[in-house]
Amino acid sequence: VSKPSEPTDAITCRDDIEEPRILVDAKYKDVILIKAGEPFRLEADVVGRPLPTMGWAKEGKELDDTAKLEIKITDFSTLLINKDSARRDGGAYTLTASNPGGFAKHVFNVKVL
Repeated sequence: VSKPSEPTDAITCRDDIEEPRILVDAKYKDVILIKAGEPFRLEADVVGRPLPTMGWAKEGKELDDTAKLEIKITDFSTLLINKDSARRDGGAYTLTASNPGGFAKHVFNVKVL
């Protein structure tokens, strides 16, 4: 029987940190054209570790759920629905995702005709 070996140093378990990434369908990369009065949807998948926190803004102003605007956020995706678009609803909608690993954003350009 051999002598016992020297004990190893302490081992610390850590979660992997992965910066957020926003994945959008190709149709959202160009200007999105909508007719006034029609609803529109903006959707994206978001990945990262730990789970990123997400938020929507329009031209710098944070957006919240209203009777006209519905925002759904799950662990890995988000959806913004404008139920009745008017010309003033056109503009740059920004989705942001952040976690300890970093920050990501995607701008959806919407034009209401």
